[in-house]
Amino acid sequence: MADGSLRPAVEDSLGAGAVIHALDRAMDAEARVARGAYLAAAHDLDRIIRSCVCGQELIWEGFEEDVDLALQLDTSGHAPLMNGGFFARFQPE
Repeated sequence: MADGSLRPAVEDSLGAGAVIHALDRAMDAEARVARGAYLAAAHDLDRIIRSCVCGQELIWEGFEEDVDLALQLDTSGHAPLMNGGFFARFQPE
Protein backbone atom coordinates (compact mmCIF):
# COMPACT_ATOMS: atom_id res chain seq x y z
CA MET A 1 0.00 0.00 0.00
CA ALA A 2 1.03 3.58 -0.48
CA ASP A 3 1.57 4.03 3.25
CA GLY A 4 4.06 1.14 3.36
CA SER A 5 1.81 -1.20 5.34
CA LEU A 6 1.39 -4.81 4.31
CA ARG A 7 -1.58 -5.84 2.23
CA PRO A 8 -3.08 -9.28 1.76
CA ALA A 9 -1.56 -10.76 -1.39
CA VAL A 10 -4.10 -12.71 -3.40
CA GLU A 11 -1.33 -14.08 -5.62
CA ASP A 12 0.47 -15.57 -2.60
CA SER A 13 -2.68 -17.26 -1.32
CA LEU A 14 -3.54 -18.65 -4.74
CA GLY A 15 0.05 -19.80 -5.35
CA ALA A 16 0.12 -21.58 -2.01
CA GLY A 17 -3.23 -23.16 -2.80
CA ALA A 18 -1.93 -24.44 -6.15
CA VAL A 19 1.09 -26.04 -4.49
CA ILE A 20 -1.03 -27.54 -1.72
CA HIS A 21 -3.48 -28.92 -4.29
CA ALA A 22 -0.63 -30.53 -6.25
CA LEU A 23 0.83 -32.12 -3.11
CA ASP A 24 -2.45 -33.88 -2.32
CA ARG A 25 -1.62 -34.49 1.36
CA ALA A 26 -3.35 -34.01 4.71
CA MET A 27 -4.07 -30.33 5.34
CA ASP A 28 -4.64 -28.04 8.29
CA ALA A 29 -7.38 -25.40 8.18
CA GLU A 30 -5.17 -22.74 6.59
CA ALA A 31 -4.06 -25.11 3.85
CA ARG A 32 -7.67 -26.12 3.15
CA VAL A 33 -8.67 -22.45 2.79
CA ALA A 34 -5.75 -21.70 0.42
CA ARG A 35 -6.52 -24.81 -1.65
CA GLY A 36 -10.21 -23.89 -1.77
CA ALA A 37 -9.39 -20.37 -2.95
CA TYR A 38 -7.15 -21.77 -5.68
CA LEU A 39 -9.78 -24.26 -6.84
CA ALA A 40 -12.42 -21.52 -6.93
CA ALA A 41 -10.15 -19.24 -8.97
CA ALA A 42 -8.43 -21.80 -11.20
CA HIS A 43 -10.81 -21.34 -14.13
CA ASP A 44 -10.03 -17.60 -14.26
CA LEU A 45 -6.54 -17.46 -12.77
CA ASP A 46 -4.98 -15.41 -15.58
CA ARG A 47 -7.51 -12.59 -15.28
CA ILE A 48 -7.47 -12.64 -11.48
CA ILE A 49 -3.68 -12.41 -11.21
CA ARG A 50 -3.37 -9.74 -13.90
CA SER A 51 -6.08 -7.64 -12.24
CA CYS A 52 -4.85 -7.89 -8.64
CA VAL A 53 -2.84 -4.96 -7.26
CA CYS A 54 0.53 -6.70 -7.48
CA GLY A 55 -0.16 -8.02 -10.99
CA GLN A 56 -1.16 -4.56 -12.16
CA GLU A 57 1.94 -3.02 -10.56
CA LEU A 58 4.25 -5.54 -12.21
CA ILE A 59 2.68 -5.06 -15.62
CA TRP A 60 2.73 -1.27 -15.27
CA GLU A 61 6.41 -1.35 -14.28
CA GLY A 62 7.31 -3.44 -17.35
CA PHE A 63 7.45 -6.89 -15.76
CA GLU A 64 4.59 -8.57 -17.63
CA GLU A 65 6.89 -11.49 -18.51
CA ASP A 66 7.29 -12.14 -14.76
CA VAL A 67 3.51 -12.33 -14.45
CA ASP A 68 3.40 -14.73 -17.42
CA LEU A 69 6.02 -16.91 -15.72
CA ALA A 70 4.19 -16.85 -12.38
CA LEU A 71 1.01 -18.05 -14.10
CA GLN A 72 2.63 -21.22 -15.43
CA LEU A 73 1.47 -24.38 -13.66
CA ASP A 74 3.20 -27.75 -13.40
CA THR A 75 6.37 -26.59 -15.15
CA SER A 76 8.97 -27.65 -12.60
CA GLY A 77 9.64 -30.70 -10.50
CA HIS A 78 11.68 -28.64 -8.04
CA ALA A 79 10.86 -26.31 -5.20
CA PRO A 80 13.18 -23.81 -3.52
CA LEU A 81 14.19 -24.25 0.11
CA MET A 82 15.10 -21.32 2.35
CA ASN A 83 18.45 -22.18 3.92
CA GLY A 84 20.32 -19.60 5.99
CA GLY A 85 18.48 -16.69 4.40
CA PHE A 86 19.07 -17.90 0.83
CA PHE A 87 17.11 -20.09 -1.53
CA ALA A 88 18.69 -23.43 -2.38
CA ARG A 89 17.53 -26.44 -4.37
CA PHE A 90 15.55 -28.86 -2.23
CA GLN A 91 17.28 -32.25 -2.07
CA PRO A 92 14.86 -34.94 -0.83
CA GLU A 93 16.42 -37.56 1.39
